[in-house]
Amino acid sequence: MEKPDIENRDDLEKVVTLFYTRAMSDPIVGFFFTQVVPIDLNEHTPKITDFWEAMLFGRDSLNQNHYAGNMLEAHIAVDAKARMQTGHFTRWL
Repeated sequence: MEKPDIENRDDLEKVVTLFYTRAMSDPIVGFFFTQVVPIDLNEHTPKITDFWEAMLFGRDSLNQNHYAGNMLEAHIAVDAKARMQTGHFTRWL
């Protein structure tokens, strides 16, 4: 079955929500999202959707909660708390 392309922000938000919902409940990597750095999906989803909207469509989001952080720094901080192993990374991908 062919999967549709991501065409707009609504599509991105669906993908982001599905990814994080699955990731948070995953027995291998879920603890990164629920214990190491607990994520509030209501807060995180618009920000990460803004990030991907800018990356994929090359434009700033019109969302007032636009992504203004440093993705690399945020993930370095997570890694400092709990080091991701090869098996974690493979599962995350």
